[in-house]
Amino acid sequence: YALAYGEQGTPGGPIGPKADLDFEVELKDVN
Repeated sequence: YALAYGEQGTPGGPIGPKADLDFEVELKDVN
């Protein structure tokens, strides 16, 4: 959470305090 929205999350938004953010990444091409 220290690298994202931290202790407060997004005020009034959908991301709570100390929330983990997960991203799915798909590799499309390698040169």
